[in-house]
Amino acid sequence: MPLRPWLRRTLWGAFILSLLLHVISIFSEEIYAWLTKPVFEQTELKKPTRKLKALSLEEETPSALAGIKPPDTLLVYLHKQPQTKVVHKPVRKPAKPRPIVIASAPPAISVNTPVIVTGIAPTLVASQPEALASAAASLPTNASRPQNRQAEQERARFPNDLKVTYVYGIIPAQMSWKVVNGHYDLRLEVGFLGTSRLFHSSGKVNNKGLIPERFVEYRNGKPDPYYQVDFDWNALTAEVGEPGKRKIETIATGDQDIFSTAFNISLIGGDQAEQTFSIFSGRRKYENAQLSLAGEAKLRLGQKEINALLLRGKWDDRQVDFWLAPEWNNIPVRMTITLGKDLSLDIWANQISIDGKTVLEWIKPQSNKLPGERGNK
Repeated sequence: MPLRPWLRRTLWGAFILSLLLHVISIFSEEIYAWLTKPVFEQTELKKPTRKLKALSLEEETPSALAGIKPPDTLLVYLHKQPQTKVVHKPVRKPAKPRPIVIASAPPAISVNTPVIVTGIAPTLVASQPEALASAAASLPTNASRPQNRQAEQERARFPNDLKVTYVYGIIPAQMSWKVVNGHYDLRLEVGFLGTSRLFHSSGKVNNKGLIPERFVEYRNGKPDPYYQVDFDWNALTAEVGEPGKRKIETIATGDQDIFSTAFNISLIGGDQAEQTFSIFSGRRKYENAQLSLAGEAKLRLGQKEINALLLRGKWDDRQVDFWLAPEWNNIPVRMTITLGKDLSLDIWANQISIDGKTVLEWIKPQSNKLPGERGNK
Protein backbone atom coordinates (compact mmCIF):
# COMPACT_ATOMS: atom_id res chain seq x y z
CA MET A 1 0.00 0.00 0.00
CA PRO A 2 1.60 3.30 -1.07
CA LEU A 3 2.34 5.84 1.61
CA ARG A 4 0.31 8.95 1.76
CA PRO A 5 2.11 12.13 0.59
CA TRP A 6 2.11 13.78 4.00
CA LEU A 7 3.56 10.65 5.64
CA ARG A 8 6.27 10.38 2.97
CA ARG A 9 7.26 14.03 3.53
CA THR A 10 7.36 13.49 7.29
CA LEU A 11 9.64 10.45 7.00
CA TRP A 12 12.01 12.27 4.62
CA GLY A 13 12.11 15.29 6.92
CA ALA A 14 12.92 13.08 9.91
CA PHE A 15 15.69 11.33 7.95
CA ILE A 16 17.28 14.63 6.84
CA LEU A 17 17.07 16.05 10.36
CA SER A 18 18.67 12.93 11.80
CA LEU A 19 21.45 13.16 9.22
CA LEU A 20 22.10 16.82 10.03
CA LEU A 21 22.25 16.11 13.76
CA HIS A 22 24.69 13.27 13.12
CA VAL A 23 26.95 15.50 11.01
CA ILE A 24 26.80 18.29 13.60
CA SER A 25 27.75 15.88 16.39
CA ILE A 26 30.78 14.66 14.41
CA PHE A 27 31.97 18.11 13.41
CA SER A 28 30.83 20.00 16.50
CA GLU A 29 34.35 21.01 17.52
CA GLU A 30 35.17 22.28 14.04
CA ILE A 31 31.87 24.17 13.80
CA TYR A 32 32.48 25.74 17.22
CA ALA A 33 36.03 26.68 16.21
CA TRP A 34 34.74 28.36 13.07
CA LEU A 35 32.09 30.32 14.95
CA THR A 36 34.57 31.43 17.62
CA LYS A 37 37.66 31.82 15.46
CA PRO A 38 39.93 34.73 16.47
CA VAL A 39 40.24 37.88 14.43
CA PHE A 40 43.36 38.15 12.27
CA GLU A 41 43.96 41.33 10.32
CA GLN A 42 46.87 43.10 8.70
CA THR A 43 47.28 46.82 8.08
CA GLU A 44 48.73 48.14 4.85
CA LEU A 45 52.32 47.06 4.24
CA LYS A 46 54.64 50.06 4.54
CA LYS A 47 58.31 50.78 4.13
CA PRO A 48 60.15 49.50 7.23
CA THR A 49 61.17 52.12 9.77
CA ARG A 50 63.57 49.83 11.63
CA LYS A 51 65.97 46.97 11.08
CA LEU A 52 65.66 43.45 12.40
CA LYS A 53 68.29 43.44 15.13
CA ALA A 54 70.41 40.41 15.94
CA LEU A 55 69.75 38.72 19.29
CA SER A 56 71.92 36.55 21.49
CA LEU A 57 71.39 33.24 23.20
CA GLU A 58 71.61 33.09 26.97
CA GLU A 59 74.72 31.23 28.07
CA GLU A 60 73.82 28.26 30.20
CA THR A 61 75.63 27.27 33.39
CA PRO A 62 76.69 23.60 33.45
CA SER A 63 74.54 21.60 35.84
CA ALA A 64 77.60 20.65 37.94
CA LEU A 65 78.29 24.35 38.61
CA ALA A 66 74.70 25.43 39.16
CA GLY A 67 74.40 27.64 42.25
CA ILE A 68 78.18 28.02 42.63
CA LYS A 69 79.44 31.61 42.52
CA PRO A 70 82.96 32.14 41.12
CA PRO A 71 85.37 33.67 43.66
CA ASP A 72 86.03 37.39 43.44
CA THR A 73 89.71 37.02 44.37
CA LEU A 74 92.30 34.72 42.84
CA LEU A 75 95.75 34.25 44.36
CA VAL A 76 98.49 33.47 41.82
CA TYR A 77 102.12 32.80 42.74
CA LEU A 78 104.90 33.53 40.26
CA HIS A 79 108.14 31.61 40.40
CA LYS A 80 111.06 30.80 38.16
CA GLN A 81 111.38 27.36 36.63
CA PRO A 82 113.65 25.25 38.83
CA GLN A 83 117.16 24.60 37.47
CA THR A 84 119.22 21.51 38.19
CA LYS A 85 122.32 22.51 40.19
CA VAL A 86 124.71 20.73 42.49
CA VAL A 87 124.51 22.71 45.72
CA HIS A 88 126.11 21.51 48.91
CA LYS A 89 124.99 24.44 51.02
CA PRO A 90 121.40 24.76 52.20
CA VAL A 91 119.27 27.08 50.12
CA ARG A 92 118.18 30.18 51.92
CA LYS A 93 114.44 30.46 52.10
CA PRO A 94 112.98 33.59 50.51
CA ALA A 95 111.35 36.21 52.63
CA LYS A 96 107.65 35.87 53.23
CA PRO A 97 105.90 37.26 50.11
CA ARG A 98 103.68 40.26 50.45
CA PRO A 99 100.52 40.27 48.21
CA ILE A 100 99.74 43.22 45.98
CA VAL A 101 96.45 44.03 44.23
CA ILE A 102 96.20 44.72 40.52
CA ALA A 103 94.03 47.79 39.90
CA SER A 104 93.50 49.51 36.56
CA ALA A 105 97.13 48.91 35.52
CA PRO A 106 99.51 46.21 36.88
CA PRO A 107 102.46 47.45 38.94
CA ALA A 108 105.95 46.05 38.65
CA ILE A 109 105.93 42.36 39.54
CA SER A 110 108.86 40.51 41.01
CA VAL A 111 109.48 36.81 40.93
CA ASN A 112 108.00 34.77 43.78
CA THR A 113 105.51 37.55 44.55
CA PRO A 114 101.89 36.41 45.00
CA VAL A 115 99.40 38.50 43.07
CA ILE A 116 95.71 38.89 43.90
CA VAL A 117 93.67 39.09 40.73
CA THR A 118 90.02 40.14 41.21
CA GLY A 119 86.97 39.82 38.99
CA ILE A 120 87.93 36.70 36.99
CA ALA A 121 87.24 33.00 37.36
CA PRO A 122 90.09 30.83 38.71
CA THR A 123 91.49 29.63 35.39
CA LEU A 124 94.89 31.38 35.33
CA VAL A 125 98.11 29.88 36.74
CA ALA A 126 101.30 31.53 35.51
CA SER A 127 104.86 30.27 35.97
CA GLN A 128 106.58 33.27 34.36
CA PRO A 129 106.20 36.96 35.20
CA GLU A 130 105.77 37.81 31.52
CA ALA A 131 102.71 35.55 31.30
CA LEU A 132 100.91 37.27 34.16
CA ALA A 133 101.89 40.73 32.96
CA SER A 134 100.30 39.92 29.58
CA ALA A 135 97.17 38.47 31.20
CA ALA A 136 96.82 41.38 33.61
CA ALA A 137 97.14 43.90 30.81
CA SER A 138 94.20 42.25 29.02
CA LEU A 139 91.88 42.51 32.03
CA PRO A 140 89.20 45.23 31.90
CA THR A 141 89.71 48.20 34.17
CA ASN A 142 87.42 48.86 37.11
CA ALA A 143 85.85 51.71 35.17
CA SER A 144 85.01 49.57 32.13
CA ARG A 145 83.48 46.60 33.97
CA PRO A 146 80.17 48.26 34.95
CA GLN A 147 79.76 49.52 31.39
CA ASN A 148 80.35 46.02 30.00
CA ARG A 149 77.83 44.55 32.43
CA GLN A 150 75.27 47.21 31.51
CA ALA A 151 75.80 46.61 27.79
CA GLU A 152 75.38 42.87 28.34
CA GLN A 153 72.11 43.45 30.19
CA GLU A 154 70.80 45.66 27.39
CA ARG A 155 71.43 43.01 24.73
CA ALA A 156 68.16 41.37 23.76
CA ARG A 157 68.00 37.65 24.41
CA PHE A 158 66.54 34.99 22.17
CA PRO A 159 64.22 32.65 24.10
CA ASN A 160 65.40 29.23 25.21
CA ASP A 161 61.83 27.98 25.57
CA LEU A 162 58.99 29.02 23.31
CA LYS A 163 55.47 27.68 22.79
CA VAL A 164 53.17 29.07 20.10
CA THR A 165 49.71 27.99 18.99
CA TYR A 166 49.10 29.06 15.41
CA VAL A 167 45.82 28.88 13.53
CA TYR A 168 45.48 27.78 9.89
CA GLY A 169 41.91 28.86 9.13
CA ILE A 170 40.24 27.02 12.02
CA ILE A 171 42.95 24.34 12.25
CA PRO A 172 45.31 24.69 15.22
CA ALA A 173 49.05 24.20 14.75
CA GLN A 174 51.21 23.64 17.82
CA MET A 175 54.82 24.83 17.70
CA SER A 176 57.54 24.36 20.33
CA TRP A 177 61.16 25.62 20.39
CA LYS A 178 63.71 24.62 23.02
CA VAL A 179 67.46 25.20 23.44
CA VAL A 180 69.55 22.98 25.74
CA ASN A 181 73.37 22.98 25.87
CA GLY A 182 73.83 24.49 22.43
CA HIS A 183 71.28 22.26 20.69
CA TYR A 184 67.81 23.27 19.51
CA ASP A 185 64.64 21.26 19.06
CA LEU A 186 61.85 22.71 16.87
CA ARG A 187 58.50 21.02 16.31
CA LEU A 188 55.35 22.08 14.43
CA GLU A 189 52.28 19.85 14.33
CA VAL A 190 49.07 20.43 12.38
CA GLY A 191 46.07 18.10 12.72
CA PHE A 192 42.52 18.06 11.37
CA LEU A 193 39.81 15.36 11.03
CA GLY A 194 42.12 12.48 11.83
CA THR A 195 44.96 13.61 9.58
CA SER A 196 48.12 15.22 10.90
CA ARG A 197 51.57 16.40 9.87
CA LEU A 198 54.48 16.80 12.26
CA PHE A 199 57.62 18.69 11.21
CA HIS A 200 60.69 18.22 13.41
CA SER A 201 63.95 20.13 12.99
CA SER A 202 66.95 19.65 15.29
CA GLY A 203 70.58 20.67 15.35
CA LYS A 204 73.14 23.02 16.90
CA VAL A 205 72.68 26.71 17.65
CA ASN A 206 74.92 29.57 18.73
CA ASN A 207 75.00 33.34 18.32
CA LYS A 208 75.96 32.90 14.67
CA GLY A 209 72.76 31.04 13.86
CA LEU A 210 71.22 27.59 13.48
CA ILE A 211 73.07 24.57 12.09
CA PRO A 212 70.37 22.00 11.25
CA GLU A 213 71.36 18.36 11.54
CA ARG A 214 68.06 16.60 10.85
CA PHE A 215 64.66 17.53 9.45
CA VAL A 216 61.81 15.00 9.45
CA GLU A 217 58.18 15.07 8.38
CA TYR A 218 55.78 12.57 9.92
CA ARG A 219 52.19 12.01 8.78
CA ASN A 220 49.05 10.73 10.49
CA GLY A 221 50.79 9.71 13.70
CA LYS A 222 52.96 7.05 12.07
CA PRO A 223 56.41 6.59 13.65
CA ASP A 224 58.25 6.18 10.36
CA PRO A 225 59.39 9.36 8.56
CA TYR A 226 57.47 10.35 5.46
CA TYR A 227 60.28 12.65 4.32
CA GLN A 228 63.68 13.15 5.89
CA VAL A 229 66.81 15.31 5.53
CA ASP A 230 70.11 14.43 7.22
CA PHE A 231 72.79 17.14 7.11
CA ASP A 232 76.46 16.07 7.14
CA TRP A 233 78.44 19.26 7.74
CA ASN A 234 81.80 17.47 7.65
CA ALA A 235 81.17 16.14 4.15
CA LEU A 236 79.01 19.19 3.18
CA THR A 237 76.26 16.91 1.88
CA ALA A 238 72.64 16.15 2.78
CA GLU A 239 70.48 13.08 2.15
CA VAL A 240 67.01 14.22 1.07
CA GLY A 241 63.70 12.56 0.30
CA GLU A 242 61.61 9.51 1.16
CA PRO A 243 63.35 6.74 3.11
CA GLY A 244 64.85 4.30 0.63
CA LYS A 245 64.59 6.83 -2.20
CA ARG A 246 66.77 9.63 -0.90
CA LYS A 247 69.38 11.44 -2.94
CA ILE A 248 72.57 13.28 -2.04
CA GLU A 249 72.67 17.07 -2.31
CA THR A 250 75.56 19.45 -1.61
CA ILE A 251 75.21 21.98 1.20
CA ALA A 252 77.01 25.16 2.20
CA THR A 253 77.30 27.23 5.37
CA GLY A 254 74.02 29.00 6.07
CA ASP A 255 71.73 26.44 4.42
CA GLN A 256 68.56 25.69 6.40
CA ASP A 257 65.44 23.56 6.41
CA ILE A 258 62.12 25.25 5.79
CA PHE A 259 61.28 25.85 9.47
CA SER A 260 64.75 26.48 10.89
CA THR A 261 65.00 29.35 8.39
CA ALA A 262 62.58 31.58 10.33
CA PHE A 263 64.35 31.04 13.65
CA ASN A 264 67.79 31.48 12.10
CA ILE A 265 66.80 34.91 10.80
CA SER A 266 65.12 35.81 14.10
CA LEU A 267 68.41 35.15 15.86
CA ILE A 268 71.04 36.62 13.49
CA GLY A 269 69.01 39.62 12.32
CA GLY A 270 68.04 40.98 8.93
CA ASP A 271 71.38 42.29 7.70
CA GLN A 272 73.11 38.91 7.85
CA ALA A 273 70.04 37.12 6.54
CA GLU A 274 70.12 38.91 3.19
CA GLN A 275 72.41 36.32 1.67
CA THR A 276 71.78 33.64 -0.91
CA PHE A 277 71.39 30.15 0.57
CA SER A 278 69.51 26.90 0.04
CA ILE A 279 66.31 25.84 1.80
CA PHE A 280 65.43 22.16 2.27
CA SER A 281 61.96 20.73 2.56
CA GLY A 282 61.74 17.05 3.34
CA ARG A 283 61.29 16.35 -0.34
CA ARG A 284 63.88 18.49 -2.11
CA LYS A 285 66.45 21.28 -2.10
CA TYR A 286 65.57 24.83 -3.17
CA GLU A 287 68.62 26.73 -4.34
CA ASN A 288 69.37 30.46 -4.58
CA ALA A 289 66.89 31.50 -1.90
CA GLN A 290 67.29 34.98 -0.47
CA LEU A 291 65.30 36.71 2.22
CA SER A 292 65.05 40.47 2.41
CA LEU A 293 63.19 42.99 4.54
CA ALA A 294 60.07 43.67 2.49
CA GLY A 295 58.05 45.91 4.78
CA GLU A 296 56.40 46.58 8.10
CA ALA A 297 52.78 46.37 9.25
CA LYS A 298 50.57 45.91 12.28
CA LEU A 299 49.03 42.48 12.76
CA ARG A 300 45.84 42.00 14.75
CA LEU A 301 46.20 38.73 16.65
CA GLY A 302 42.91 38.23 18.46
CA GLN A 303 42.88 40.77 21.32
CA LYS A 304 46.29 42.32 20.54
CA GLU A 305 47.98 44.36 17.85
CA ILE A 306 51.69 43.94 17.28
CA ASN A 307 54.19 45.60 14.95
CA ALA A 308 55.84 43.04 12.70
CA LEU A 309 58.61 43.09 10.11
CA LEU A 310 58.14 41.07 6.93
CA LEU A 311 61.09 38.97 5.76
CA ARG A 312 60.28 37.66 2.29
CA GLY A 313 62.01 35.08 0.16
CA LYS A 314 61.00 34.50 -3.44
CA TRP A 315 62.50 32.29 -6.10
CA ASP A 316 60.93 30.67 -9.18
CA ASP A 317 57.26 30.14 -8.27
CA ARG A 318 58.01 29.62 -4.58
CA GLN A 319 57.64 32.16 -1.79
CA VAL A 320 58.02 32.28 1.98
CA ASP A 321 56.93 35.16 4.23
CA PHE A 322 58.03 35.37 7.85
CA TRP A 323 56.41 38.08 9.99
CA LEU A 324 58.72 38.66 12.96
CA ALA A 325 57.81 40.68 16.08
CA PRO A 326 60.76 42.68 17.50
CA GLU A 327 58.83 43.35 20.74
CA TRP A 328 58.55 39.58 21.26
CA ASN A 329 62.18 38.53 20.70
CA ASN A 330 61.82 38.48 16.89
CA ILE A 331 59.66 35.36 17.03
CA PRO A 332 57.54 34.55 13.94
CA VAL A 333 53.93 35.57 14.60
CA ARG A 334 52.80 34.69 11.09
CA MET A 335 54.29 32.37 8.46
CA THR A 336 53.17 32.00 4.87
CA ILE A 337 54.85 29.20 2.94
CA THR A 338 54.09 28.34 -0.67
CA LEU A 339 56.21 25.49 -2.09
CA GLY A 340 53.94 24.14 -4.83
CA LYS A 341 52.85 20.59 -4.05
CA ASP A 342 55.36 20.26 -1.21
CA LEU A 343 53.75 22.60 1.29
CA SER A 344 51.24 25.45 1.50
CA LEU A 345 50.59 27.21 4.82
CA ASP A 346 49.36 30.55 6.15
CA ILE A 347 49.42 30.36 9.93
CA TRP A 348 48.83 33.14 12.49
CA ALA A 349 49.88 33.12 16.13
CA ASN A 350 46.98 32.64 18.52
CA GLN A 351 48.76 32.00 21.83
CA ILE A 352 52.41 32.68 22.74
CA SER A 353 54.49 31.77 25.78
CA ILE A 354 58.12 32.99 25.95
CA ASP A 355 60.34 31.36 28.57
CA GLY A 356 57.25 30.52 30.62
CA LYS A 357 55.63 33.97 30.35
CA THR A 358 52.38 34.32 28.39
CA VAL A 359 52.51 37.33 26.07
CA LEU A 360 49.52 36.46 23.87
CA GLU A 361 46.40 34.69 25.10
CA TRP A 362 43.35 33.69 23.12
CA ILE A 363 40.14 34.98 24.68
CA LYS A 364 36.94 33.24 23.64
CA PRO A 365 34.43 35.65 22.05
CA GLN A 366 31.71 34.90 24.61
CA SER A 367 34.09 35.49 27.52
CA ASN A 368 34.10 38.88 29.24
CA LYS A 369 37.53 38.21 30.71
CA LEU A 370 40.20 40.73 29.84
CA PRO A 371 43.65 39.60 28.69
CA GLY A 372 45.78 38.67 31.69
CA GLU A 373 42.78 38.27 34.04
CA ARG A 374 41.99 35.05 35.81
CA GLY A 375 38.50 33.76 36.17
CA ASN A 376 36.58 34.01 39.43
CA LYS A 377 37.33 31.19 41.78
